Amino acid sequence: PPAEREVQFDIQVHFRKEDRYRALGDVSPVVRALAREQFDDYVKRVRIFAHPRIVDDMRKASNFAALLHEAIARME
Repeated sequence: PPAEREVQFDIQVHFRKEDRYRALGDVSPVVRALAREQFDDYVKRVRIFAHPRIVDDMRKASNFAALLHEAIARME
């Protein structure tokens, strides 16, 4: 997933009394939290799949994150 946060709620809400439009994220704190915080923090996660033969070794590796970063860097 993209490293930067993505705001998915690009919807304009019309305020009749003010006769103007405002972004839904500006109007609703719930939408703002879902768009900018919770969605990215809880939904956009990278999943790593491994052959069952090596899963236990991967879970036990104390430097797994470093090994993963190294492998990704080699692919760039």
